[in-house]
Amino acid sequence: MIVSNKWVLRVKLARVSAIVAAVAMAPAVLLSSPAFAADAASTGPAASTPDKAEPETKSPKRGSQEEEDRVAIAKMLADAGLGKGLRREANKALDGDAAAVRNFLEKGQYAARDEDNRVAILKMLGDKSNGPTFVEAANDALNGSAKDRVYFLETGQHDARLSDDRLRVTQIAHKGGPTMKEAARKALDGTAEDLRRFLETDQYIARLMDDRLRASQLYSSGGPAVKAAARAALDGTDDDLRKFLSTGYDEAKAKDDAATKAAKDKDAKDKGDKGASDKKDDKKADKATDKDAKGKPATDKGTKSTSSDQQKSGQAGGTTAAVKPTGGSTELATTGAGFDANWAIGGTAVAVAAGAGLVVAARRRKSAER
Repeated sequence: MIVSNKWVLRVKLARVSAIVAAVAMAPAVLLSSPAFAADAASTGPAASTPDKAEPETKSPKRGSQEEEDRVAIAKMLADAGLGKGLRREANKALDGDAAAVRNFLEKGQYAARDEDNRVAILKMLGDKSNGPTFVEAANDALNGSAKDRVYFLETGQHDARLSDDRLRVTQIAHKGGPTMKEAARKALDGTAEDLRRFLETDQYIARLMDDRLRASQLYSSGGPAVKAAARAALDGTDDDLRKFLSTGYDEAKAKDDAATKAAKDKDAKDKGDKGASDKKDDKKADKATDKDAKGKPATDKGTKSTSSDQQKSGQAGGTTAAVKPTGGSTELATTGAGFDANWAIGGTAVAVAAGAGLVVAARRRKSAER
């Protein structure tokens, strides 16, 4: 007998379905049996008493004033920048009744806002970089009314910062180099943002350029040590450049000054040694001169003797004024005059004698004629 495969498959599926149905119904049958129900009753937990019902919260009527007030407070709390004081008081109002909500919106929120404003101003004053104008304006606001504090936070603080920024830029320009002065002038002629940008970034760029210029100038005019230190700073980082200008230059210049002083001291010592040597040479020369001059007195004495002898010889020959020259010089016996004076005096004497003789001869001739 031939059985088709489809029929076999139907039989098998029917059997599987019956088994699955039996397994699924078994727990229901067992649990619903009297024995199992008795055991469950004897071993199960005791029945619990029902919990007390919580008091029902009365919701505000739709469209009522209270509902509108609560919605307004909820919107406030949605602001992420809400101050701590205002957030605290808003939550308290929501936890209260309609009167608490209304009181917060009419009065409480303003007191809370002023509290937060005071805290904000005090935090600003804690910044050590604040200028004098800002500090003065902030203290005036703290000592003033709630409106003064609101005005300061909304407008006054910005005006005060602008005044301080201008003052600070002017001070920096006064102490800075040429590049710094030019950048500061442009910032002062610009907007509040230009001033803030100068203080935050531009001043540092300008200072770096001035530092490099100053280091280059010191390199050109410095000694060997200064040149070496300046070159290292110019080739290094910004910090290296600032360190050179603050302390490195003075240290390098001190080295150059010490080297210059040492060179001058060496030159002075060399000149002193040379001077001492020259003095020794002069003393040796003086001693040699003294030795050569020891024969001069005898020669002078011989000269004086010769002159005396000539004077005596002249007197013996009947000459009263002139002395014949001996050894290339002529002296007067009575006056000690030189060569020219002796000849002049001698000539005059001869002329006088000749004239007297002529006069005597003329008189004799006249007497003879008579």
